[in-house]
Amino acid sequence: MKFFHHQAKVRGGTTAQVIFAILALGLCGLCTFQFKREGELRGALENLSRTNGALSGQLEEARKEGARWKGEVTDITTRFAEADALARTNRTEISALKGQLRQATNSVASLSRSRDAFKERFEEQAEITRQATEASRKLKAQAETEIKRIATVAEERTATANKYAADYKELLEAFEKYRAQVAAQPAK
Repeated sequence: MKFFHHQAKVRGGTTAQVIFAILALGLCGLCTFQFKREGELRGALENLSRTNGALSGQLEEARKEGARWKGEVTDITTRFAEADALARTNRTEISALKGQLRQATNSVASLSRSRDAFKERFEEQAEITRQATEASRKLKAQAETEIKRIATVAEERTATANKYAADYKELLEAFEKYRAQVAAQPAK
């Protein structure tokens, strides 16, 4: 301190004044530093404020976007629930349709067996009908032959009956002549 003291004497001031001047200069430096720092802080605060405003706007848009997405998620969830319900309904219907298909398949198998049995019976009946038709044709041929034979016999008998009628007529005429002769003869 002697050095500072010596200088203070050289200039004509006291040490206290020098210290006061140094302190004043230090305070000025400190104020300048504080002022500069405060300016930087104000600039940083303004940047933060602008960033905050921008972020607030982005946050508000993000909230709106979130609300929109939430609505879409709700809509998708609703659609998923509807699709799930429809899928359950479809599974139920598919199960019922499978049951109906099994019944229809069984019915088809039963109808196929019935058809085969009917076809077999039909073929049997067709054979019986064919045999009956053949027998009927043979009987018809026999009947036609018999009718022709009976017609021939009837013609022969008619001819014989006509001959007998003619003979009877002649005999009757002869009898009438004989009776007329006997009636014309005197009684004996």
